Amino acid sequence: FTPIDDRSIEITFDLDRRDSGLAHTCTLIARDYEKNVVGEIDIPIAPSATNPIKITAKIPTRLAAVNAGVLECRPSKG
Repeated sequence: FTPIDDRSIEITFDLDRRDSGLAHTCTLIARDYEKNVVGEIDIPIAPSATNPIKITAKIPTRLAAVNAGVLECRPSKG
């Protein structure tokens, strides 16, 4: 992860899916120094023939974040 400014942080992660032909949704979170969640976003991941895939996303925050992580990734419904 890389803090961008006081209102956003960028995270890069690898997603290894059981079925890369299915769309997924990943929930990303950002935390401050006291481990409070200051940002959370769901991002859609399109089906892909590549597995694992590298994903970079920007998480908007309400305060400055010092770290970011992937809370969960799950197959998208519908």
